[in-house]
Amino acid sequence: MNVYRKLLPFGVYVDGVKGLTLLRLFLSFLFLSVSLSVLHCQEKITARDVLDRTYEAFVSSDGISTSFRTDLFVSGDLETSTSGTMLMRGEKFFFDTEQVSCWFDGETQWTLVKQSQEVNITSPTLDERKSISPFYLIGLYKQGYKLSMGRERLRGVEVFEVRLKQNSRDDLPKDVILSIKTDDFTPMCIRARMKTKTEWTRITLYDYVIGRNLAENAFRFESEAYPRVEVVDLR
Repeated sequence: MNVYRKLLPFGVYVDGVKGLTLLRLFLSFLFLSVSLSVLHCQEKITARDVLDRTYEAFVSSDGISTSFRTDLFVSGDLETSTSGTMLMRGEKFFFDTEQVSCWFDGETQWTLVKQSQEVNITSPTLDERKSISPFYLIGLYKQGYKLSMGRERLRGVEVFEVRLKQNSRDDLPKDVILSIKTDDFTPMCIRARMKTKTEWTRITLYDYVIGRNLAENAFRFESEAYPRVEVVDLR
């Protein structure tokens, strides 16, 4: 079983670079929102200001929790949707959807595939960590993207709309649009387009909370809680 094929918190099993890139976007968006909450007192900020300060702001957080819904659109039509929850602290994370739960404590990763009731244990390599870790992903905007930021309305509220655009690399999204509430800097939505002009992924966030003071066991698989699950150690 390809563990990384099961990693996406999107309900759609997407293989290869595309799937890992979408996960990178999701994690990077969470960091972006932390930096925005720190910068809210400034009268004027630019997209580059926000992104440059993201890493430092995220490191100072005790943890983040959020609920999310992910939708995949092709030619404007909704193809698939899924919902779930996610916890993060530094390089560590946990997410849960109807299909998959995944824990990562900074060294070991446990991926529970609910349909098969099987947990795969792995130790991600450095390259694999670069595909999922906040510490490596935050520099995504430096990979040839042009940045811009404006204000729009989304779901009845005013938001900062941060846009990232690039055409030089096929392994990165061509367009990314981040929507952040202007009154309290709560993240609301991320939209991303890969190679094709007709395929977009939209991630909507709800109940977003920072400073959760998350315990270590939030990022580790507890076998006692899953007595009937088959454990497969792939390390």
